[in-house]
Amino acid sequence: MSDLYANAIGHWVVVVVAMLILFFVVLTATAYTVWFERVALGRIQRRPGPNRVGPFGLLQLAADGIKAAFKESIVPTKTEHVLFVVAPCIAVAAAFLSWAVIPIGLWYNVTYWIADINIGILLVFAFSSLNVYAIFLGGYASNNKYSLLGGMRAAA
Repeated sequence: MSDLYANAIGHWVVVVVAMLILFFVVLTATAYTVWFERVALGRIQRRPGPNRVGPFGLLQLAADGIKAAFKESIVPTKTEHVLFVVAPCIAVAAAFLSWAVIPIGLWYNVTYWIADINIGILLVFAFSSLNVYAIFLGGYASNNKYSLLGGMRAAA
């Protein structure tokens, strides 16, 4: 496996595969955390929770994903259209960039992090702070004074 690092193309193949694996793991962990929260809240409220799709409601995640993919994206007319779309993208990108510098472990001579940087923890804090801009831009992009105040309050 360490022979892949011998040339530049092999190194980039390893980095892209690591990014795809990390993307899949983080999205799956997030989805199952949401599912577990819904089941726990259903039990607290003495109701069945998400149990309609698949065994124990495990396919509810796929059903929700399909529903979200085919949902119409409604953008109000008086908004800043570019910022209205870019703000959530900044929030998602900041969440994934934070995971790029966290060392997960060693496997033979191949490291399981995307960027081997000496200041990794500083970059985690820097990428995490980008969510403030996403929240503020989301409030600003709607061209509504109350949304702007809410975005400023959430960012403060």
